[in-house]
Amino acid sequence: KKRERKRKKETKADMTDIKVALPRTYSEDVIKIRSKRRLSEFGVKKVVVCGGGNSVHVMTADFGQRKDIDLFICAPYKDEAKRLSEGMKKKNGVEKLYRGGSVVGAPTCVTAEFKTAITDADLIIIPLPAFAHYSTLEGMCPYLKKGAIIASFPGQGGFELTAKYVLKEKADDIILVGFNQLPYQCRTEEFGTTVQLIGHKEVLRMATIPSQESHRMKELFEELLGYIEIHNVGHQLNITLHPANQVIHPCIMYGIFHGNEGEWNEPPMFYANVNDETAALLDAVSDEILLMAKVIHERTGLDMGGVPHISDMMREMYRGEIADDSCTKTIFQTNKGYEGLRAPMVKLDSGKYRPDWSYRYMTDDIPLGLCILRGISDLLDVDTPNIDKIIMWAQKLMGKEYIVDHHLRGKDIENTASPQRYGFTFEQIL
Repeated sequence: KKRERKRKKETKADMTDIKVALPRTYSEDVIKIRSKRRLSEFGVKKVVVCGGGNSVHVMTADFGQRKDIDLFICAPYKDEAKRLSEGMKKKNGVEKLYRGGSVVGAPTCVTAEFKTAITDADLIIIPLPAFAHYSTLEGMCPYLKKGAIIASFPGQGGFELTAKYVLKEKADDIILVGFNQLPYQCRTEEFGTTVQLIGHKEVLRMATIPSQESHRMKELFEELLGYIEIHNVGHQLNITLHPANQVIHPCIMYGIFHGNEGEWNEPPMFYANVNDETAALLDAVSDEILLMAKVIHERTGLDMGGVPHISDMMREMYRGEIADDSCTKTIFQTNKGYEGLRAPMVKLDSGKYRPDWSYRYMTDDIPLGLCILRGISDLLDVDTPNIDKIIMWAQKLMGKEYIVDHHLRGKDIENTASPQRYGFTFEQIL
């Protein structure tokens, strides 16, 4: 009891100065003190955040206030590490702005070297797009220690499949954590210096491999993130099948541009253009994913209740921001978070526009989204006609070949993160 009282007293002295901007909605601001637990309680001392994107800036400002960890930023891409370091000199760290105030946090080290960052790391966070998973995991692999935690925000895009393939036998000694989405809506104002926190998710869904670590990981990330509730959803396939961007972006691209692939006078609205037909497509693809989840449960007994219908997912993700959540169409049309966003277009010399088939809605969300879902459906022998028609439409416009003779076995599956790319059977992806 004396040791416990001493530990609580020391923790309070170390942690009471850590404050976090907490905008519960886009229109109100709250300041919340973090809970008083040291990350050493979870076996975490050295924390690494990979990349230089918007979320990395917020995590630097938040995590960099803690006195109980050593925070390393690993930015191996081009000159990002140098630019981050130079930017942080202006305010002795990264300043996070929010309505009504700001906070500043600084890392222990910013480096472009995986060896420097990953050696002895207890927790490694990857808030990166799916296309960066392979190279990032490959770079850190030689320096990973047994028992390290690797967490991906988000955890779709075949994160766990890529990790198992790249890390090989090391994967058995690593804890993998996947989340259904990024925790923040944010925008970097000045690289390495200032980031604007627009909002954050109130709830994140999380899956852990191995599953027996799920309770410890939930408590760890609720402490680290400070103001976001974590829900465990069981097996990682619940995250892989989550109908987020990998469904939303390709479905809306198809809804707007199928049959209208030519020139436009101006870029159309994107989410506001979800009409009855596009909403029906979103629902149909979501139903195909739910069918996959049902078949997995029936064959294995796994709890796949963490895979929501797309309308339920949107209600949870954008709670308080949707004026009319009665159906899928109005959920997208009346979402304040989507106001004013237009479709990705390329301006031509003539002054007109054409769809940008090289935008991430196509180049990421098809090979690293729908193709993964299609690969799983192949292993399950589940028909997915709506997923198929979107992929086959997109692959022609992108000059790719994913589906051939109704199966995911085209020459370009090497650019996906599907089970077929890695040669995994259904039993192996379990």
